[in-house]
Amino acid sequence: HPNQFNSGRIVRVDGELSLHGKRPSNTWSWLRETAASGASRLVVQGRQDWTVDDEILVATTSDSEAQTEERTVQAAAWVPAAGACRVPPCFDTELIISAPLSHTHLAVTEAHNGHALSMRAEVAVLSRPTITIRGVNSLFYNFRFHMMETQEQGVFIKVT
Repeated sequence: HPNQFNSGRIVRVDGELSLHGKRPSNTWSWLRETAASGASRLVVQGRQDWTVDDEILVATTSDSEAQTEERTVQAAAWVPAAGACRVPPCFDTELIISAPLSHTHLAVTEAHNGHALSMRAEVAVLSRPTITIRGVNSLFYNFRFHMMETQEQGVFIKVT
């Protein structure tokens, strides 16, 4: 609406804004269990501090890099670790992801000439969108955030 800027205050700040969110303490792990095509649940090794909305990458275990997949974490929980545990208590991290996997991602150990060969897909946190800029509606009487848009020379904010 062309007249929406006729009331209130317009704030323009020229400068730099640096925002920092909480980073995961560990940004990657391996699958504990094979994740079949169609799976929407992953179990990764170790107690990870990954959280809802983290964007993750599940690496391919085939010869095609096109089978590497990106998903968003919808839920994360620590679960008792399966298998050998060197120093109890041992936990793995269960992730519920935003969409089922399109491809199978292996987590197996095979014996070859008396040696154990572990073949497991890597899972990595690509990004953690933890910073959200929102309006405020109750700091002062009749004060509210109205608009924020990017312009060629910075950010335009209208406060009413």
